[in-house]
Amino acid sequence: MSETAAPAPRAGRPVPPWLRPTLVLSVWCWCAVALAFALARVLVAAGAGLHPLAFAGYSVLIFLVLPAVVAVVVTAAAAGAQRAEPPPWVHALVAALALGGWTLVLTGDLGWALVYGVGAALAAGVAVLARNRDTRWGRIGVLALGVLAVGGAWAGLEGRG
Repeated sequence: MSETAAPAPRAGRPVPPWLRPTLVLSVWCWCAVALAFALARVLVAAGAGLHPLAFAGYSVLIFLVLPAVVAVVVTAAAAGAQRAEPPPWVHALVAALALGGWTLVLTGDLGWALVYGVGAALAAGVAVLARNRDTRWGRIGVLALGVLAVGGAWAGLEGRG
């Protein structure tokens, strides 16, 4: 009976130092976009007599899942191309283009695409601003107030459409 040694574990490639902060900020931006969008959809549904949570839930699934995945991948690819963390405004720009473009594809209406793109850019901008706070509660406060403001404004724009 011969004993064979198990192969030594392969050392993986180290994660570049710019990748983790890029991905974390990108995911936080899309969490802020999702919260603001869901709040807007809840307010619109409540005003229209629809079930708010169901309306917000399917709206988030239809409008945000695919653009969020694409945007996170594009942001990481852009960071990889320059081998550095991208500037914070890139996250807002990619969010606006991803959600605005996807809305244009789904609805065919440029007005709605602009509203959704601007809403995504503002919500992602709130996440970028929250990142610069010194304390955890400062970041949470900026994110919460920003999401409430953007979500309320977004609902107002949707209510007029």
